[in-house]
Amino acid sequence: MGLVVHNASASLGGRTILREVTLSPAPGRVLGIVGPNGAGKSTLLRLMLGLVRPDSGRVTLDDVPVADLPEPVRARRIALIPQRSDVAFAFTSYEVVRLGTLGASRVIRANATREGLELAGASSLADTPFANLSAGQQQRVVLARALAQTLVIRAGGHAPILLADEPAAALDPLFAGRSLELLRAQARQGAGVIVVLHDLTLASTWCHDAAVLRADGTLGEPAPVERALDPALLERAFGVPFIAAALRGRRAPARIVVADLTPEE
Repeated sequence: MGLVVHNASASLGGRTILREVTLSPAPGRVLGIVGPNGAGKSTLLRLMLGLVRPDSGRVTLDDVPVADLPEPVRARRIALIPQRSDVAFAFTSYEVVRLGTLGASRVIRANATREGLELAGASSLADTPFANLSAGQQQRVVLARALAQTLVIRAGGHAPILLADEPAAALDPLFAGRSLELLRAQARQGAGVIVVLHDLTLASTWCHDAAVLRADGTLGEPAPVERALDPALLERAFGVPFIAAALRGRRAPARIVVADLTPEE
């Protein structure tokens, strides 16, 4: 059964944000969600986390409404990489990552924390106060925390569900690619991964499937990236023309770029 969003609509501040969205992460695949600003991509992740209740439709985890589950239960199944992470206390990076392992034994927590830092290339940041890090370094630590959480989820006998909101936004090209490769590695190990991305080339390169969330809050049907990121579909969603430029020698199906960026004289 897993995590299922079925015909779910949601509103915030009296305005409908999502309309009859149906979606479910598929084990072993990375699903990219793309769409214009304000379409509701982050709200969709919050809906899947149980932080927003649907006005209609259902969002369930193993057929139980996600919003009705206690937070520790959700944390034992679903990991999140947020777009930004604020830490109120003077925690070191190690301590921030360790927060993702709550509920596990001491040994599992220590091993998962260490491995999460190693996987994210953040071991050298372990003793540094999180608040002292650059935005990109903080994002690597947040990634490490989510990876540590997936290790705890697996230790509990479940396949993780990993949700990521712009995980590469603050990262340089090297670490952006590495972070998305880590998400694909999670999928190869059986996790269901959903990632919100603004960079369409990253989506076409690293996601197996994609879906376009339109400005009216409706979600296109998930499909392999070659079909979902069709320039004609993207033009209708974003209001600008796109072209798909083939990348010779790369496994990416295309580099998706705006068709004309020439400034006026």
